[in-house]
Amino acid sequence: MERIKKVTIDTIENEEVKQETIAVKKAPLGKWAKLTTTIRKLLNSLPEMLDRLGVKEEDREEFLSNLTADKAIGFVPELLDIVADEFINIVALGADLETEYVKECIGLDDSLLLFEAIVEVNSFKKEAVEVGKKLLAQLTSKLKK
Repeated sequence: MERIKKVTIDTIENEEVKQETIAVKKAPLGKWAKLTTTIRKLLNSLPEMLDRLGVKEEDREEFLSNLTADKAIGFVPELLDIVADEFINIVALGADLETEYVKECIGLDDSLLLFEAIVEVNSFKKEAVEVGKKLLAQLTSKLKK
């Protein structure tokens, strides 16, 4: 597992495009706790996200079971209006950038590259899928009652 992943992105400042290489590092414990809290907020939006994707309640468990990290990352652009703040916070925290800089200077395509690197170096893929499955199971059991 990589502990540091370098990502080259384009940023836009003062009407000028600049290329920048950002080293996404495995988060130390304090930052890791903030990242996991923010990722959990993102995952708590899961029911609304699945509704927007048109996934029926009865199909959600199967949908999530078959969901790979690559597919999940592919849904991010469509779902940003629900979870934009959490997504921006994850990118800022995970890449050690200022939140305003992420909001104002980094485009969606490059934000996704950074997000993918953050997930990879911090081993969040497995954790995110497991939390998503647990959340869905809880929601499903509550709806059946």
